[in-house]
Amino acid sequence: MNIILNQPNHTSTATVLILESVKDLEGNDPLQPYALTKVITRDKVQHKFTNFDNKPLGNAGEVIDIVVTTNNKPNPNSSDEYYASASTVPSDFFTS
Repeated sequence: MNIILNQPNHTSTATVLILESVKDLEGNDPLQPYALTKVITRDKVQHKFTNFDNKPLGNAGEVIDIVVTTNNKPNPNSSDEYYASASTVPSDFFTS
């Protein structure tokens, strides 16, 4: 499936390849590091997800299933996307 970020309050699922996974990045608050995970979907669209719990979605090179949920707040860094959160799911979740 495709990851849909241009609709508010929407949930989508996708199988992705992790391209890059980094944690302990410093943002506005040096006492609150965060993680960044860059992924690519099967339809060759790249996405990046920030995790403020400092836990990336996985390691570079892993293929994982994720659930992405947008909220109703527009992302100021994109003209047509909403803020989104991503979570991993067990590989057999959708088939069991």
